[in-house]
Amino acid sequence: MEDAPTIEDYLKGAIFLLDHSQFQPAGYYTRRALFQLAGGDPTRIPDSISDHLVTLAEDNARAKPLVDELSVLDNELKNYLRLERGYIPGFIQKKTMDYVDKAGRLYQIVRGERIGKKGEAWNKEELDHLETALGVIIRRVRQAERSVPIREEDFRDLFGLREKVQLWAPSLVSSFPRKGCHFHIDSISRINPTSGYIWVAFIADPARSKVEQASYSLTFTPPHLRAGLVLGGRTHDLRKNYYQKFLKGELDDVFAEFVPWEGNFLDIFWYFNPREKIGIRDYLEGKDTVRRRVQDKLRQGLQRISREKMYNWDLLLPSCLLPPSLFSRDPDLVFRLVTSLAQPVATIIKRIEKQ
Repeated sequence: MEDAPTIEDYLKGAIFLLDHSQFQPAGYYTRRALFQLAGGDPTRIPDSISDHLVTLAEDNARAKPLVDELSVLDNELKNYLRLERGYIPGFIQKKTMDYVDKAGRLYQIVRGERIGKKGEAWNKEELDHLETALGVIIRRVRQAERSVPIREEDFRDLFGLREKVQLWAPSLVSSFPRKGCHFHIDSISRINPTSGYIWVAFIADPARSKVEQASYSLTFTPPHLRAGLVLGGRTHDLRKNYYQKFLKGELDDVFAEFVPWEGNFLDIFWYFNPREKIGIRDYLEGKDTVRRRVQDKLRQGLQRISREKMYNWDLLLPSCLLPPSLFSRDPDLVFRLVTSLAQPVATIIKRIEKQ
């Protein structure tokens, strides 16, 4: 019979899952750690654990502020915390991160030991142990780190596809610094019977919503994955800067990095639907008809943004469209392309954020 997970297993598992944006199971394991730390049985957790947490502060005055804060957080989060992955709003994600962090600090006060692996390297032995102790969720996250778990048939069911995207997309974040850029992952859009896309936004500023900034985005729809620049629906000044710098040729050197991947400038309507595409290679090679079309579109875009406050359209976004078949045929190419495009998009974002 295998030993039951320890408090340390639960807390380290929560930190590992949080590193991969698996908020619900991270909070789920944190709650078990807290209840076990308070002397309870983590397999039989009551609806409220506040009374049990109070016992941790009875003989330790330093623990009381954290106990009070954790009790409030626990009551706010308990209905969101479960082993299954699912959508939770951004503000709940932030509270979950705070919950995990405060639980680790309380453990250090009570036990005199530090639980600390956030931002540090996990070795194989540690992860093997966590996988043995906590099971399938750790194994799935590790598998997603090592490969592209998505296949062609997954695009036929966006509900099922989102389950895989939730595991795969956070694992990409750790690869971006090796490409010279740093992104945070925003909440992955939920699916309902009328939605037609899954939006994964990698953003530079986690304090702002993805609709308030430019992002490196992956947009999954049944016909394809679009990878490239997205301008949030509330980005008036960024859009203006993007079109102006584009017109002046100040972004051409960055656009060239899309050429090896057969990148295109895409016109988008109603948030995620491509309407027209222009080959970036054709534009950079200076073909007259292509240059004129691009310049006309840029001027139209500059005129249009001044008349609107919320945007559900985009013109001339540098992007690549990946067919579902590529995920089964050449997943390594998918991974290289998706990770490689992060750097030029990050460069574009930095340039258009400057006047």
